[in-house]
Amino acid sequence: MAAHWKLSGDYYVDAVNGDDGNAGTSTAPFKTMGAAISAVANNESIIVGTGVYNESMNFAAKLGIIVKADGNVIFDGTGLTAAINYYNKAGHFYDCTFINGNDNAVEDCVTYYFKTWYTRCTFKDCIFFVYRTAYGTNYHPIHLQCKYINFTMGVMGRTTSIYWQYVDFESCFFYNAPLLCSRAGT
Repeated sequence: MAAHWKLSGDYYVDAVNGDDGNAGTSTAPFKTMGAAISAVANNESIIVGTGVYNESMNFAAKLGIIVKADGNVIFDGTGLTAAINYYNKAGHFYDCTFINGNDNAVEDCVTYYFKTWYTRCTFKDCIFFVYRTAYGTNYHPIHLQCKYINFTMGVMGRTTSIYWQYVDFESCFFYNAPLLCSRAGT
């Protein structure tokens, strides 16, 4: 049985009733974000249904992908060996919850001047927001009406060399989540 969608978009993901063998339509949604990311083209959107998604999302070959939660969408970093979100350049997340960002963090930036936007998202029980093991650039990322809860090592990030320029946190809330940026390595 397909989910009842309130939002419309180019591709659909349903963790409960989807199947990665489907076409990714509203009546035949994918099960995983990985399948949707493989199918989506630049500047298209993915509508994500209620559920817990425990996978790294790698947008490396895509530009401007919009991800909208249609229900209670949780991206869980438990046990992942990479960041929850990797390289959604000029992309946008709406109304999503990101939890358990481990030492690989919520987002991994790269050496390009593209920003990822987050609107009305919640980030909870994470170590860092962004982490990069080599030089990383994220120019003017925008965070609108987001919540940051329980960041043990600071919201900004940890890396050998990071360049986050002009980060905008507009109408955001920080609970036990200091806005710190630390550097590691030599």
